[in-house]
Amino acid sequence: MGYNIPIINRDSDWVRDWIDKRVKEPQMQKKLVLVVVSIALLLDNMLYMVIVPIIPKYLRDIHAYEVEYIGYHNETRRLKNGTIVVKMTGGQLDYLNEEIELGWLFASKALLQIFVNPFSGFIIDRIGYELPMIIGLIVMFSSTAIFALGKSYGVLFFARSLQGFGSAFADTSGLAMIADRFTEENERSAALGIALAFISFGCLVAPPFGSVLYSIAGKPVPFLILSFVCLIDAFMVFMVIQPKPSSVRTSETGERLQGTPMWRLFMDPYIAICSGALIMANVSLAFLEPTITNWMAETMPDTPGWMVGMIWFPAFFPHVLGVYVTVKLLEKYPQYPWIFAAIGLAMEGLSCAAVPFMNSVLKLIIPLSTVCFGIALVDTSLLPMLGYLVDTRHVSVYGSVYAIADISYSLAYAFGPIIAGGVVHSVGFLALNILICVLNLGYSPVIYFLRSVYTYDNLDANGKPKPPSVPPVPQSMNQLQDEQTDGYGYQTEGYDTRLTNGSYQHGYGATEAMTLTVIAESWYEKPLPKPPVPSLEHTFSRYLEYASVVAKNQEQFLKTKENVKEFLRDGGEKFQEKVLELAEITPNWVNHFWLTEMYLKPRYPLPLYSNPAYIFPKKEFKDFDDYLTFAAHMIRGLMDFKSLIDHRRADRDFVDRECSIPMCMNQYDRLLTSYREAHTGEDILVRTPVGEDEHVMVMCQKQAFTIAVKIHGQLLSFSEIRHQLTRVVDMAKNRNGYNVVPIAGATAGGRDNAAAFWTTAKIDPLNQESFARVQNSIFNICLDVDPCDKIISQSEEGQFILHGYGSNYSGLNRWFEHTIQLVIGIDGTNGLCIEHSVAEGIVIIKMAEYALHYEKEQSGKKQLTEATLKIDPMPLRWRVTPTMKEILDDQIKAFDKHADDLELDCIHFRDFGKEKIKSLQVSPDGFIQLSMQLAHFRMHGHLVSTYESASIRRYQCGRVDNIRSATPETLNWVRVMDDKTKSSEEKLKLFQEAATKQAIVTKENITGYGIDNHLCALSTLSSAAAQRKEIEKQFDVFTDQLWVDTMRFPLSTSQVTTSADIVGDYLCYGPVVDDGYGNGYNIQNNEIIMAVSARKSCKFTNATKFGKAVCQAMCDIAHLIEQNRSQN
Repeated sequence: MGYNIPIINRDSDWVRDWIDKRVKEPQMQKKLVLVVVSIALLLDNMLYMVIVPIIPKYLRDIHAYEVEYIGYHNETRRLKNGTIVVKMTGGQLDYLNEEIELGWLFASKALLQIFVNPFSGFIIDRIGYELPMIIGLIVMFSSTAIFALGKSYGVLFFARSLQGFGSAFADTSGLAMIADRFTEENERSAALGIALAFISFGCLVAPPFGSVLYSIAGKPVPFLILSFVCLIDAFMVFMVIQPKPSSVRTSETGERLQGTPMWRLFMDPYIAICSGALIMANVSLAFLEPTITNWMAETMPDTPGWMVGMIWFPAFFPHVLGVYVTVKLLEKYPQYPWIFAAIGLAMEGLSCAAVPFMNSVLKLIIPLSTVCFGIALVDTSLLPMLGYLVDTRHVSVYGSVYAIADISYSLAYAFGPIIAGGVVHSVGFLALNILICVLNLGYSPVIYFLRSVYTYDNLDANGKPKPPSVPPVPQSMNQLQDEQTDGYGYQTEGYDTRLTNGSYQHGYGATEAMTLTVIAESWYEKPLPKPPVPSLEHTFSRYLEYASVVAKNQEQFLKTKENVKEFLRDGGEKFQEKVLELAEITPNWVNHFWLTEMYLKPRYPLPLYSNPAYIFPKKEFKDFDDYLTFAAHMIRGLMDFKSLIDHRRADRDFVDRECSIPMCMNQYDRLLTSYREAHTGEDILVRTPVGEDEHVMVMCQKQAFTIAVKIHGQLLSFSEIRHQLTRVVDMAKNRNGYNVVPIAGATAGGRDNAAAFWTTAKIDPLNQESFARVQNSIFNICLDVDPCDKIISQSEEGQFILHGYGSNYSGLNRWFEHTIQLVIGIDGTNGLCIEHSVAEGIVIIKMAEYALHYEKEQSGKKQLTEATLKIDPMPLRWRVTPTMKEILDDQIKAFDKHADDLELDCIHFRDFGKEKIKSLQVSPDGFIQLSMQLAHFRMHGHLVSTYESASIRRYQCGRVDNIRSATPETLNWVRVMDDKTKSSEEKLKLFQEAATKQAIVTKENITGYGIDNHLCALSTLSSAAAQRKEIEKQFDVFTDQLWVDTMRFPLSTSQVTTSADIVGDYLCYGPVVDDGYGNGYNIQNNEIIMAVSARKSCKFTNATKFGKAVCQAMCDIAHLIEQNRSQN
């Protein structure tokens, strides 16, 4: 129990605990760091500049120089007492070598800083920031006290040099501490801006501070005051700032993280240019401050001494204004710091050229103020950039890079006074200012090379900027009208898109700065036919058949029959004519309706409801190098496949073995050029044209990067891709984990929420630029470098590729809006997560198998391990507002719920396969479809609408229609299959009728006479007519409950057969409705692989039981057929 504190009436122990708790809060720690560092920088710069008005006079007073009397003559005078007095008069004293000795004294601090900084940066990188700062401040205290009491040039020189030793630790650790604590770019810029304001305040207030106190109290007082403030600041570091746990960086294995060596940072051309700019920016002050006092004494002899000391003080305010303006400009235009820095340098140069022509103090203040404003522009623009460069191109340890910044300042202030004194002594003050002007204006164009730092470009080995790897993206985008597209609803970034002979051509229009686009030739010698339009009679006849199977009762079915008659009587022909008209003027009438209704309008999440996964055979990685090698080969394989597509060298697909009926290759063109963007109500597909320069996206530890894969039309080599992947992993692991916002979670939830998130995000130009980079990526690769203990069998591998087991594992290391995501787990689990709206499974399987074969072939070869072209990956940066964070949290919560709810069972049925089914004289696909109908009837007592995609790629831009296996014939058969009163002959007869109907329906669909696309078009057109009041209301046939049940698919199936030489792969996806099943099956010669899914939360479904029921149904059907054969 402590004592009571009056006024606040609180116990002292409580107050102490409250203060301790407040001090330890992260936000308070940031503020305290900024306060302590700002004071340290203020002190250091005051110590540098406080001697300007003091030391020149003090050294003369203590007779530190040899004196030469110039122009004096003896004047003799006789006193009254007869004494003769001889007096020297009429001349002046010349203090020999004053400028040079003053220059060396001024420069000694900075000179020692230059030599100590490499060591201080090395030490700071290894032991953290706090202790070096305390050391630096204590050394500064000691040296300043010595300076206060020193009475000879030698002692002052020693003390001044010792200040440089302390500054090398205090300045570097202070700037590095700010960069470390303030990790977001805008926050870091503001913090460094405040620190720079204190630097300028120290530089500019020190001369009047020293001048006034020196004239009042003598030399020791100003220095003793500053020394004690140094000591207090050191105690503040020791007592208040809590060393951050990550101050000494460690890797995931607990090893100390090594910062990039300083010499290697110096080799980075961006950092080298920044360093040069910082030197040039401070040359003006370093040259003027030690020389302007004497120049004013000669040109403005009537100026009072106190005013000479105050000449720099007014310039403090423009400097602070420059810092403020630059911080605000960087918030609005974060990609243009190089412009602000170049403008600042030019302003400095021109202002210095005007200084010698000023003939009064008031006039002189104007160019000096402009000089300081320019310095603020340069420093505030480039200091945050140094931290960003380390974050993105090296290791996020900041000691060495800010030691480089300190060296840059020190070089200016070390050699500035020496050079300036020599120049003034030799050719005068005017020549000195012309020299400053030439240096600043001459270096300004060099800063142009920094333009690519925030626009994600690199410098090549010769230090020349590479061209942009993707076309720049306009701020606004206008969706293409239907007549400009084939009905896919695609959008292209800033391009006019027109279909010519089945291939897309892209014109730049007003956008001239874009990368040259590769114009692909047509796949075909003559255009493919357009899909036919089924008759109304055929479509609604089939519709009533399928509806009768799922109808709850006869009354419901009869009502639907009446609704069909009403539509055919009152509007059917009108809307059929519209479909026919559309079929005449467009390549494919289906895609104007199907894609939108099937994929882009549904608002459910993409993962588990829409996105399937293709699971590759599991790999066994020898070590992490082997892991990255596999990833690099797979990327190179996918890009090699894309190159074949882009240049029309890929094998064409045909419907038949005789290669007489070509299939549309349009999906291949879109496969690696499309991105699904969330929009409220209806998503859009954005397409990026094939370019000379291309990149892919990489997710690693929930962080997004892009890496180059093609430059100037040439694919990068395996080693060049692998180098970038290595850098991605290093950068991802070295970033502070608490600062990582799992931005990809926005793509994992409902589509309207995703749209709201990105609408808000793209208000910020930084987010807009990063998002454009995502959209223009060829595909996404997910490096899941953290192990997942959930993976036990093939079933868990499928779950891992589909959803990564949610936010607790690798689920937020996905970007679900990408068409293709190559997922590679550290345990060897790998495969594709696919956004399905762009292409069908068989197209994706062909691409994937090409990449797998490519990797297998390349892994057996000896590879060049050293990259010829070493390019750094580009991290994508985001600013997240509270509104965005709220949406993001909701998306992640919903994603985790769905991921936890998925049940997936991968089943290998090895009793027989395709060969035996054929021997039973049944279509293998029809056999499995009917087996699933039997299994569902056995488990649930009724049939449901079933979806199986049927390819219609024999037509232009053809996608799929739906083979419905729940037919009346199938229902008749499954009802008797387990009826012991029925003979096997009757059962077989009904099965054969069902199989025949299945074959008829299949043929109708693949030849363009399926009904689902047609019904979708008619329903959409009549709904639009009702909205426009052209008809009273939507027709009941498209709104009654039986329509809803018939168009709802509790059983979603898909056959994707893979090559027999790739063993252990399969396709899987979640059920499309919560009370349904998903079943992707792969029919091999001697086995059938099924991946059955369901929702755990649904008490009516069970994936494992359904899978077993399908297996049993297949055995029973085979036995039925063989039994009747033997009897006959």
